[in-house]
Amino acid sequence: MQEMDVKFRLAAKLKCGVRGDIVRSVAFNPSGKYLASGSGDNIVRVWDVSSMPMQQVAKLEGHTKAVASVAFDPSGKYLASGSHDNTIRLWDVVTQQQVAELKCGTGYPGWVMSIAFDPSGKYLALGCADKTVRVWDVASQKQLAELKGHTGTVTSVAFDSSMKYLASGSLDKSVVLWEVPERLDQRVSELGGGRALFHGVFSGEVADSKVLTSEVESVAFDPSGKYLASGCADNIVRVWDVSSIPMQQVAELKGHTDMVLSVAFDSRRKYLASGSYDNTVRVWDVASQQQVAELKGHTDDTGPGRYSNAAVFSVAFDPSGKYLASGSEDGTVSVWDMTTAPPLGELQADEAEADAIGNSQGPGQAGQGGRRSRKKNNRNKKRVKTLKNKKKYRSSRARRFHSKNKK
Repeated sequence: MQEMDVKFRLAAKLKCGVRGDIVRSVAFNPSGKYLASGSGDNIVRVWDVSSMPMQQVAKLEGHTKAVASVAFDPSGKYLASGSHDNTIRLWDVVTQQQVAELKCGTGYPGWVMSIAFDPSGKYLALGCADKTVRVWDVASQKQLAELKGHTGTVTSVAFDSSMKYLASGSLDKSVVLWEVPERLDQRVSELGGGRALFHGVFSGEVADSKVLTSEVESVAFDPSGKYLASGCADNIVRVWDVSSIPMQQVAELKGHTDMVLSVAFDSRRKYLASGSYDNTVRVWDVASQQQVAELKGHTDDTGPGRYSNAAVFSVAFDPSGKYLASGSEDGTVSVWDMTTAPPLGELQADEAEADAIGNSQGPGQAGQGGRRSRKKNNRNKKRVKTLKNKKKYRSSRARRFHSKNKK
């Protein structure tokens, strides 16, 4: 591996509930001023990251189960959240009020796992536990399509920037490219919103699909729409060239020691970030396909002999390229500054420093003392983390799904 030339400073560590309230999703708004997080305490939080210390400016409550995915629309006016309570809620960012609620089935099959706006902001795609990909018209709040083809939970969805493809990843070990129909806006308008579902406007034609060797946890397009990344349960990040069909694998990025749960490209198409069950965020140079950073800001407090609970479930770059955010099973969001850099040896952040520069629940709340945090870090360094019965723990999402089905 080439020498690391990208260095990060932990700018803030933001608390979202308590340990175990998994931060499943993080997303920046288009201006990069606000960062949203969705977590296991059923709450959507919005943080102002434009100044120090970073402050929580909104706490959006309404979901009754874990928030699995959050996404700002391209205008930045609305924030969408998808939850295991079978709903997608749309929030007005300025008023902090819920303006719409979309329902997706009942019970476990209706769990919403992933949401994504198209580049125009008119359509919202969602991946569901019932093995379907659904597309909604935001204005009419009508479902346009229910795309069937996966045989397992759909864990991730993403539109490309040209609105040519909608990608989905699933626990059935496949990545699927769905064709987005030409003149979609015109046809939806002519048919009046939800009627499009019955007239085949979004018929669900598959442009291409790839069956991999393990479950697909996350998919993400690069800003050009030429490349698609997939994070998999076999610890590997794969990059696909989708500029022609069939899509071709052009990179296989290895370094994680456990399942890759999230992937994201930066706005300049220079870097690809990945979050993993190994508690780390890794940053890759897209051109050289080399790892350029390993970030260890999330900590494991489970103790010897217990399974790690600091897995990184979500990563996101801000549009300006200044920050990289990561959401973890430890109940926190780490915000990494890419513009200022300490020596390489300081990449593993001390929690005391994080508390001092931005560890808060909201405006005016102070962080914890550094002494206790340093002692905690020292204990963590002494603990030996072993992963036993790997197949049994193939995915935190899968484990929860299996236990839910048995009840």
